[in-house]
Amino acid sequence: MKLPKMILFDYGDTLLCEPDRHFERGYATLLELATLNPNGCTVSDIEREVKRFFHDSMQLSRELYFDIGAQRCFRAMLEYLQIEIPLSLDEIESLVWTAATPGAVMPCADVMLDYLHAHGIRAGVISNTCWSESTLTERFNRLLPNAQMEFIMASSEYLYRKPDPMIFEIALRKARLAPDDVWFCGDRIDWDVMGAANAGIFPVWYESDAAVREGVVDASRELDTKIECLHIRHWNQLVESLKTLE
Repeated sequence: MKLPKMILFDYGDTLLCEPDRHFERGYATLLELATLNPNGCTVSDIEREVKRFFHDSMQLSRELYFDIGAQRCFRAMLEYLQIEIPLSLDEIESLVWTAATPGAVMPCADVMLDYLHAHGIRAGVISNTCWSESTLTERFNRLLPNAQMEFIMASSEYLYRKPDPMIFEIALRKARLAPDDVWFCGDRIDWDVMGAANAGIFPVWYESDAAVREGVVDASRELDTKIECLHIRHWNQLVESLKTLE
């Protein structure tokens, strides 16, 4: 294990989280802005069609480690229901997601990122997400305005998703770094830890106590003992590990 030149991070339950997420709020907010709704569609109608147009297809694509963007779903759903919203697809996506959950910062993630920036360690994000890169970036800029992310990659725009090595390899090329100069931090063993390791990147398994308590992370998961990995429960542990390598 050597001091990295750059650390890449997962998004959900790693740097940011989504407490009290209810998409019914997002769909209700969307309907309030409709300029045309000839069939009198309700939030329940939107939920039904989102499942039909998106969730069923998403499940199949994710089994193959590909992703489908939410904007395609919203376009198909709205046109099928004949609902007109006077907003761009970027604006619709952001409105629905923010109304469903404005998001929150994981404990001490901001302090840890400040440390990286102060010590010249570059940072970026690779997220398995249906949301667009622009909407994800908007969320980071709002919640972590001083994060100094070099780039934020959303799998919805790269076709590939973790643990496929390709999305990690694209990130390495964007950073112009060799795999052994980079660490990757995430909360999932299957997507983050194993995906990074298979791409030659040193993995950090971030198993937050808060996520375990809320059932987001399965505390009984086992890590392949063949994989060299840093296992942390708090971001200050990452900082302390970096200090020992300086």
